[in-house]
Amino acid sequence: MEAIVENPGYCPCCRSATTFRAEDPWLRDAYVCLGCGSIPRQRHLQAVLDQFFPAWEHLVLHESSPSNDFLANRCMHYSSSQYLPGVALGSHHHGVRCESIEELTFADESIDIFVSQDVLEHVFHPERAIREIARVLRPGGAHVFTVPVHPGLASTVRRAVLRDGEIEHLHPEEYHGSPVGDHRALVTFDYGRDFPAQVSAWADGASVEVIHTLDRSRGLEAEHLEVYVVRKPLGRSTSATPGQGGIWRPSDPRSVVEGRSTARVSLERLQTPGKSRRDEGAIVGFGDGPSVRAICESAPRHRVVHIDPTHTGTATADSALPPGITRVPAVLPTPLGAGTASLVVSGDAFQHLTSADQEKWAAEIARLLGSDGVLTLEAAGDSRPAVEAAWGRVGLSVVEWVPPHVLSRQAFVVLRARRPRLRSALEAGVPRARRLAGRAKAAVAQRIRGA
Repeated sequence: MEAIVENPGYCPCCRSATTFRAEDPWLRDAYVCLGCGSIPRQRHLQAVLDQFFPAWEHLVLHESSPSNDFLANRCMHYSSSQYLPGVALGSHHHGVRCESIEELTFADESIDIFVSQDVLEHVFHPERAIREIARVLRPGGAHVFTVPVHPGLASTVRRAVLRDGEIEHLHPEEYHGSPVGDHRALVTFDYGRDFPAQVSAWADGASVEVIHTLDRSRGLEAEHLEVYVVRKPLGRSTSATPGQGGIWRPSDPRSVVEGRSTARVSLERLQTPGKSRRDEGAIVGFGDGPSVRAICESAPRHRVVHIDPTHTGTATADSALPPGITRVPAVLPTPLGAGTASLVVSGDAFQHLTSADQEKWAAEIARLLGSDGVLTLEAAGDSRPAVEAAWGRVGLSVVEWVPPHVLSRQAFVVLRARRPRLRSALEAGVPRARRLAGRAKAAVAQRIRGA
């Protein structure tokens, strides 16, 4: 067939140069990437994840009713589900997890990003679905989804209702394609221009971002192309257990999603070959950035010590901190002993200090870190020589430099404290010398007895 649209470009899904082609005027389904077969809404959702959630590949992401494996192939902590009639919710059938977005079985605040593509127009109670997704999202997490909204409709039209387990059609039946069952999904709603306001109301007033992009060079042109992003506010918890989660003071939610990824990697870096350091030493959160907040939420509370270098008062209870977090006054030296910390997470805190304060606090952090202790921080992408020089002066070396927009907007840096080579050799040599002396003494005694 003759192409209606055909142009070269770059595909956000297969992340490669390609050709986009459509042989049907309904571009939403026909404007495909000849490399991976993606369609516009899939490419747009992928582009939104890359732009607004640059660390999504390292987060806990769940996708409801996936029709492809684009996200699964890249996300480290990916899971998916389909609604399978007759199968118990939360169970697996032929390797597929059964879930209803109106009644999810996931734990409260267990997911960073929830993705759904063209699902909400097929459920009977979308308000329940939005509330359930909000429940399972962590504070600062987001629901990223597509759904056809008809600009010609001022108000949403309900097409079908469920009464006593029976479907009652209010308008002629309409079906869309489905990856499971008989491959037909009943359309229950035609959403109108009031849809974003409805979603915000269902999400208890949360903001709803409507993202529309027209960019033929990325194959982003079609009907109903909008991607919707609903962010769960930081100060709100939907946990069934009172007082759990949602207790941090307000900040940019997308930064906190980044903070979760860097905090998780920071904890992973405590693992050393043949030995786990997770249960040794304190974990120090230095500053008040997203990484520090996330480490205070995710690390064992009894081990976390919080130091805010901009706060010079005495240690006091802080309602903004999770329960079980110890806060020490920001005085030099701190009340913590040398070698107390196995991990210090500082985020971008050092960038907000004066040069003189940076030097003082760098020396203090080097004092707190134990042997092979780990420091993680964020820095400008082009600042590696300066970072290596500054921390090298206090005995820390860069062991990992993650470029910007992989784990956070800035470069993510892992530094490790190293004991001086001579001291390390002596510490290792003394026990060995004692063992050799003991063996020699035993050998001499044995010879004397034999004589």
